[in-house]
Amino acid sequence: MKVPFRLLAAFFVLLGILSFVIAQLVGASTVIGGALINLGVVFISIIVLDMVWSVLGGEPLQVAIGDLRFEIGKIARLIRVVEDAEHTGVKRIITQSDEFGTGGKWRELLQGAVIQVDLAGTGLHGWLKDGEHFRTIVREGILKGCSYRLLLYAPLRPDSPPIHPIRQIIETENDRSSSTGSHNQESLRFFLSLRDSLPLKNRKQFQIKVLDDKVMYSLISRFDNTIIVTFYMYHQRSESSPLLEIYGPETSLYKSYVIEFELLWSKKARDIELNELTG
Repeated sequence: MKVPFRLLAAFFVLLGILSFVIAQLVGASTVIGGALINLGVVFISIIVLDMVWSVLGGEPLQVAIGDLRFEIGKIARLIRVVEDAEHTGVKRIITQSDEFGTGGKWRELLQGAVIQVDLAGTGLHGWLKDGEHFRTIVREGILKGCSYRLLLYAPLRPDSPPIHPIRQIIETENDRSSSTGSHNQESLRFFLSLRDSLPLKNRKQFQIKVLDDKVMYSLISRFDNTIIVTFYMYHQRSESSPLLEIYGPETSLYKSYVIEFELLWSKKARDIELNELTG
């Protein structure tokens, strides 16, 4: 039985209006909101096209249905992405980590933590750019009861084993420079000096350990319930590497990176003192 044109037109117009309304509710500027607006345009366009073609002759429905299927497929994919993000805890995925935010953004994360801060990386040298603020925030955080654990590579020395991670990194750098090794030494000196400047009763709240022969594949920065993960790429600086912002202690990725840090910290890392540094 052929559906009357007026009834069909009313149906598609209502679908279009409903898509626009839902888009406003979820936020027209969001990805899903934008897709719903596009879907609403497709619904309205079907009627407009049909009216035009009924005058000029032809059959627009096949084209319209193809557009409709494309938009519905896009929304289905977006819904799956949102569901996956909620399960894994991913809030943002950034192509280059330097797009995440300036030093002020990282300072806010550090300052906002009240329970636990865990930092793991080759040298964590980026924190030295904001050294005085780092010192102040840590001292204030310790007084509030926050604890800090820093995990770096052991300093490269003449007697270091051939499998030393920093030696491997330097060998793969385009200019074969020693900047990675020097940054590591400089960072360790800064963090150890900060630890030793704290009252003895508070030094357990600011711990530093190093790895001798285990490679870290990601830079992990945990601030209470937020974890920032930067993926190391040997031929690119970390500022140019992809970054994940993860939130929620009950989410799968958050748990994975907490376990990774804990295993490295408790099973593979060791303590370090200032006398191990050269220069």
